[in-house]
Amino acid sequence: MPPLCTQAIVGGRENQGRMESSTARERLAAHLRSRPPLSESEATARRLRQAVEMADAGLAMMRLNLQRDHPEASADELESLFRDWLFSRPGAEHGDACGRPASERRARL
Repeated sequence: MPPLCTQAIVGGRENQGRMESSTARERLAAHLRSRPPLSESEATARRLRQAVEMADAGLAMMRLNLQRDHPEASADELESLFRDWLFSRPGAEHGDACGRPASERRARL
């Protein structure tokens, strides 16, 4: 089944490439109604995947931010800046988890 956004594209030269919003909403609603409900483990797995994707996106944004703030820095220098930020973020100096902080040797990437 092709993605929903391609199913809702309206034909004709004047509408080429634009989506008809009511049709797209109707098709999305029908698609969501036709799917069986997720099991608890599937829902948990989906939430975990979303959390990991969001964390990866946040790390990628920080790398881009460092590149923008230090345009003259080499790739190795940027990696060093990123690691420094990763291990000394304000408010998370000992990591994001509760409990006893790990030794620095164990915390290295």
